[in-house]
Amino acid sequence: MGVKVTIYNREYNLKSDSEEDEYSLRQIAAYVDERIREIASSTPDKSFDQICVLACLNLAAEIFSLKQKNLKAKQKLKQLLDKLTIKVP
Repeated sequence: MGVKVTIYNREYNLKSDSEEDEYSLRQIAAYVDERIREIASSTPDKSFDQICVLACLNLAAEIFSLKQKNLKAKQKLKQLLDKLTIKVP
């Protein structure tokens, strides 16, 4: 299956394995497009390549932050489970 998406007025053909993947790809592409447009509007003097790199850096920062939060949540959950395990005879 293929899906055509538009990001910052440029079309890209992507492969998907299912309709669910196609839906996810469309959502992801829309999110990337939104982020690129935000950066482009706040930095109109930058080239397309520079805007894309800035968008990548912002998206990577979001991912990194979410990974850190996920790790902290896992650690907290493990601590709570350890406490429960200790209390159960």
